[in-house]
Parts: sequence; structure tokens; C-alpha cells
Amino acid sequence: MSFLALKEYLSLIPTRRADRIVLFWAYLAIPIQYVWIDMRWYGMFIVFLPVFVFLLLPLQMVLIGETSGFLRAAGTLHWGLMATVFSISHVAFLLVLPKTVNPHGGGPGLVLYLVFLTQFNDVAQYLWGGLLGRTR
Repeated sequence: MSFLALKEYLSLIPTRRADRIVLFWAYLAIPIQYVWIDMRWYGMFIVFLPVFVFLLLPLQMVLIGETSGFLRAAGTLHWGLMATVFSISHVAFLLVLPKTVNPHGGGPGLVLYLVFLTQFNDVAQYLWGGLLGRTR
């Protein structure tokens, strides 16, 4: 899911031709992020993208030497990674949590609870907007 979400995100934003190798490294960060989940190494999972990848990708961009549009390219790539890879990988981390965290449902129960809360929020917003909103 993270790969497809990042692919879709990168197809929507303007990317520089010089950043093709940087995009390769961004895609390579996805399986590495999920390796930390498989190893159940929470410390590395939680800091890998926001710290290490956020330092390594701009370094690669600087080494390429293209300065035109650097901040826009770095910012859109970084927050795209946060929205598509980092946030979605948290669902995978919920699935591998030990049963002691949630004795009744375990990690899958927490994912189900997350889906329930999201759907309940959508329905509540629809009803609130329809009943109390100014325009229909």
C-alpha cells in the first residue's frame, strides 16, 4: 500500500528530472521501513523516515547539484513520504504488536478499532453537515 500511495503521490506532484536517483532512494526506503516492523524494532521504525531519510535524501539532492526548485522538491518529497509511507506503516506496526498490549483483540483488534473510528467519523461528519450545515 505504501508503494502504491507514494507512486500515486509522485505522479501528482511536479518532480525535477535531476531527482530521479533521489526518487529511487525514496522508493528503497519503503521496504527498509517494513523490515524494521518485521524485526519489531520500534526505535528504528519510528526514527528511520523522519530522521535518517530526511537527512539522506537532501544530501543526495545537494550532491546532484541542481539548485533550481530545491526547497519545493525536498519539501514535497519529504512530506509525501510522511503521508504515504510513515503513516501507513503504522497500521502494519499495529498488526505485529504483542497480545499483551491489547489482550482481547491484539494488534488486529486495534486495526479494526482504527477502521471503525474512521468510518464513524465520516458518518458523523456527513450527518452533522446535512442536519446542521448552512447549505445542502
